[in-house]
Amino acid sequence: METLILNRKEQGNNINTTELTPHLQLKERVDTFSTLADTKDVDQQLQLFTEDAVVASYVNGEAVASFEEREAIGQAFLTTLTSSTRFTISMVNKL
Repeated sequence: METLILNRKEQGNNINTTELTPHLQLKERVDTFSTLADTKDVDQQLQLFTEDAVVASYVNGEAVASFEEREAIGQAFLTTLTSSTRFTISMVNKL
């Protein structure tokens, strides 16, 4: 396997493609999620989550809502489409 070394100036160290791959996969998933949110395609968005996923909504760094399992997450997404309330989702990669 070929290894590409990239320099991360802010940390002063190198990263190889093996380390970079999970980060790129997460970025791709977040980009896909955002595109589906723009088109309001909740069914496809939900396919990005595992059945036991947890989504938390934060305001000023404080958790204000939490949704567990794909079905509850879908209901929360659908509710936000029909209300004036909006929330931001931050996906956390557990490597």
